[in-house]
Amino acid sequence: MEQPSFALIPSGFKSQKVYSVIPESGVGDFLFDRSNNTATRINKDGLIESVNADIPRLNYEVNNGVVDSCPHLLLEMNSTNLIIQSNNFSAGGWSVGNLSVTSDNTTSPEGKVNASKITTTNASHFLYFDFTTTASTAYTFSFFIKRGTMTDLKYRVRDLSNVADIIAPTSYYSQTSNQYWERISVSFTTPSGCTSARVYPVSNSGVVGTVFLYGCQLEEGNEITTGVWSNYASSYIPTSGSTQSRASESCTGAGDVNTFNSVEGILYAEMKRDLATDDGFRRININDGSLNNTVRLGYSTVTNEIKGVVTVGGVTQCALVFAGLSVTSFRKMALLYKANQFELWVDGSKRAEDTSGSTFSTGTLNDLSFEQSNASDKLRAKVKDVRYYDTDGMSNTEITNLLTQLTQ
Repeated sequence: MEQPSFALIPSGFKSQKVYSVIPESGVGDFLFDRSNNTATRINKDGLIESVNADIPRLNYEVNNGVVDSCPHLLLEMNSTNLIIQSNNFSAGGWSVGNLSVTSDNTTSPEGKVNASKITTTNASHFLYFDFTTTASTAYTFSFFIKRGTMTDLKYRVRDLSNVADIIAPTSYYSQTSNQYWERISVSFTTPSGCTSARVYPVSNSGVVGTVFLYGCQLEEGNEITTGVWSNYASSYIPTSGSTQSRASESCTGAGDVNTFNSVEGILYAEMKRDLATDDGFRRININDGSLNNTVRLGYSTVTNEIKGVVTVGGVTQCALVFAGLSVTSFRKMALLYKANQFELWVDGSKRAEDTSGSTFSTGTLNDLSFEQSNASDKLRAKVKDVRYYDTDGMSNTEITNLLTQLTQ
């Protein structure tokens, strides 16, 4: 395979810096910012750990207790955990009925003995947290759970203002395991007139026994358009007595005029997002420091849509879209730009093309960032691999072969 002139395979980092593999000179390294906030990640052992302010997060996926062998760079939006005691269920607004809480009973997703055992003493039982809400607003409630002896588990969400369930007791037992922790999440929208609500990680399961609980989180969503929300369980934000927030992250400023061929090239990425859509054009962006000259690859505001756009002198030369696959799974995508030849490839196939349009003058492109040139539309994704290839001197057959190999 051809050698890229830029490659980020997340591995090296320090405070406010993400190191690229190529070029070795360091000109391809990114500036990283999280507004001096700490955050959490999942490390190579599959354990949740805190990272210091402005340290990039190399995060590992965990599926059915199996830790991914390769990390990704985790880039998230700002969020706040509204539960003031995320892991102390005997204080901080938590209420219990017909059950007992034994704190620091078993090893948690942190690898520490700080998870709680919940023991129910009656088939009708509850553990809940009350919070002040905004009516007609989306929230996501999440928590980590591990089976004990209970043979059913249910969550619940209650509208205290209108005295009605938003979500009636609903079983999530089938999503859990007695061998490893699973994170359960539920999204809901508060009804009109709802100014107070209650979330239950354990409610009226109809059986008695034990279950293990850790790390509750409640987040308010962001409105995309009127009545449509981007809400999901973001990385765990621990709290101990008050709400806590994590700032939005940015990763910018890689490369220079010698890194990118402005006339033709391929921008490639392997990444996924936690949402099928949200309120911005979340893309990797090669540019000249302005919005007028850009090569952008990533996501649009349309559900499950991958998009590649080339803009020259403020005029769109191509806008290639593909919406045939879920973007909440890792996808390998590539955008070829060349005079009268623009192609979008996803997972081994050419998905869209445009055979007209011009590209840039030599020496135009000089920056690769995970946001727009005006610092808007920051990429929110899990990024495993980003590369740039100079296609100068390659035949169309060689270019097609490279695109196929990259995205398979």
